[in-house]
Amino acid sequence: AAAAVVGRAFALDVLVRVAGNEEVVVRALDELWRKRLVREQGPNAYDFTHDKLRDVAYGETSAPQRRRLHRRVAEALVAAHEEDLDPVSAQIAAHYESAGLFEQAIPHYSRAAVVAQGVYAHDEATALVGRGLSLLRRLPASARRDGWELALQLVLAPSHRVTMGWAAPELGDVLDRALALCDRVGTPAQRAQVLYGMQSSYIVAGRLEKSALITDEMVRVFRESQGSEPPRSAFAMMAGARLQMGRFREACDDIDGLLREGDPSQLQHLQESQGLNYEVLARAWQSHALWQAEWQLLWTHA
Repeated sequence: AAAAVVGRAFALDVLVRVAGNEEVVVRALDELWRKRLVREQGPNAYDFTHDKLRDVAYGETSAPQRRRLHRRVAEALVAAHEEDLDPVSAQIAAHYESAGLFEQAIPHYSRAAVVAQGVYAHDEATALVGRGLSLLRRLPASARRDGWELALQLVLAPSHRVTMGWAAPELGDVLDRALALCDRVGTPAQRAQVLYGMQSSYIVAGRLEKSALITDEMVRVFRESQGSEPPRSAFAMMAGARLQMGRFREACDDIDGLLREGDPSQLQHLQESQGLNYEVLARAWQSHALWQAEWQLLWTHA
């Protein structure tokens, strides 16, 4: 029953942590192996020889016992992987959810979504955030609940940006909700992150004046909360907005500063996370701004 709760495949150390007695586990596992109900898959790794065997063992376990075992499995995975929970965070979340321990599951769903984003599995990340949000709806309102939702919304925004587009209504809804939560429970750093996302969304949607206001607030929040400037990409976006507003010389100056002071490692990170090379974008915008500025100058003289 404990092995069936772990899953089709299971590790000996996890099973021992669940059962609490290594000698009992090894003796029982040896009997299951001799009866060809389980098989070895490597050092201390096993699985059921057929999915139906696992389904029957799981189905014959009472609901209270299953919940207890799911909790024990989640705790065993946390203990076994305490130095690096990332590879098993989704499993931990699922076991805590099956145990009915939603408050323990939600942070692990958030962590698993971040892990999925790290390998560009944005659909999987969106699904994991969705599981976390569905559990949140079953909890009573509280500041702690709002904090968890804010963390999930902040994880969801980049995946929506990549899969749906920078001006997608769904992304706008996520950012608006995140900003409302920031007003209640957010930190200045979280607010700065939301404003950073809103800035680019407004620019792509053509709401340039609104983007300029957001940028001013974002710069202020970054300076007050972190003692630093916003990411250089924020200034690249602002330069693009000024270009579209006809403020060509200001746009050129912004882009000059970006290209002169930009951190190559930060630009590389943005390219990997957002699929956009800001240096290429900045140079393209600058060439257009210079062209427009020259025409403006010629027209003035004419």
